[in-house]
Amino acid sequence: MVRKNFKHLLDDQLRVFKDAGYRVKVDVLSATDYGVAQDRKRIFIVGIRDDLDAEFEFPKPTHGLDSAQPKVTIRDAIGHLPEWPEGEFYDL
Repeated sequence: MVRKNFKHLLDDQLRVFKDAGYRVKVDVLSATDYGVAQDRKRIFIVGIRDDLDAEFEFPKPTHGLDSAQPKVTIRDAIGHLPEWPEGEFYDL
C-alpha cells in the first residue's frame, strides 16, 4: 500500500476512516527495530475516534543503531539450538 502504484489504495482507506470520524496515523515499522530476528516491514494504520481526547504515537525503536540494544540476529535467537534436532522423527 505504500508503493507508488498502490498509494491510491492507502489514500482511499485513509479517506474512509476519516469520513467515519477517525484521526488516522500511518507508519511502516520494521520488526528488527523491536527485537525480532526477522527483517519484516509492515504498514500500521491506527485510528482514534475524533470524539476521544487521546493522541496516538508510534513506539520508538528499541533495537538498532540509535537505540539502547543492538538488533537481534537469527544466530542470537536460535544459535544455541543443535544443528540437527535429535529424536525419533529424525532417527533413521
